[in-house]
Amino acid sequence: MRAVDLHTHSNKSDGSYAPAELVDYAVEKGLCAVALTDHDSTDGLAEAIARAEELRTAGKPSIEVIPGIEFSTKLDNQEVHIVGL
Repeated sequence: MRAVDLHTHSNKSDGSYAPAELVDYAVEKGLCAVALTDHDSTDGLAEAIARAEELRTAGKPSIEVIPGIEFSTKLDNQEVHIVGL
């Protein structure tokens, strides 16, 4: 069984990799899927999904990109993050 990561961040929020680089890294690590869940943004989803499709079209190993987001909010003056897939 191959692994998945359902909580990743790109440089569109507080991650280190561009969305396409994140897809490449996940492929390199042998994952079969990642959810891109940037903080309060879906700006990187199109790039990540396009990169995964580009790899598939070229006949190279690829992954499934699951669209997601991590919403920031407050509850009783405490910061709360809610991951949505």
